[in-house]
Amino acid sequence: MSPPSSGQKASWDCIRRGWTPCETCWSGRNLLVGTSPVRSLEQRPIAVRGSDPTERLVRFLGDVLYLYDTERFLPDRVLPLGVSGEPFDPARHHALREVKAVTYHGAAVVPDGDGYRATLVFDV
Repeated sequence: MSPPSSGQKASWDCIRRGWTPCETCWSGRNLLVGTSPVRSLEQRPIAVRGSDPTERLVRFLGDVLYLYDTERFLPDRVLPLGVSGEPFDPARHHALREVKAVTYHGAAVVPDGDGYRATLVFDV
């Protein structure tokens, strides 16, 4: 999958149980550091907010992006109550680009088989 450019849509299959965004949904991490390996060394809580699945996913990913912007925290895994990951390490991680926001424009989470399909737009 190639990263989307500004204003492009990016779609990923997202299989999950309950309402915890799955690891696959945070492909946005690839926009930040590509395939640089990220370890689950620390955890950060993220509250579930939003009135529907699309709003919850956009807000969740917005909170993950906020963690990167304020703490340089990179997510590795989605947990039931947040994310695990590690701080950005310039010796191990290669910053690719700035991601400004996860937008509501064009965002959708729809049922698809055993899970959901998420379409997200990242402003880069």
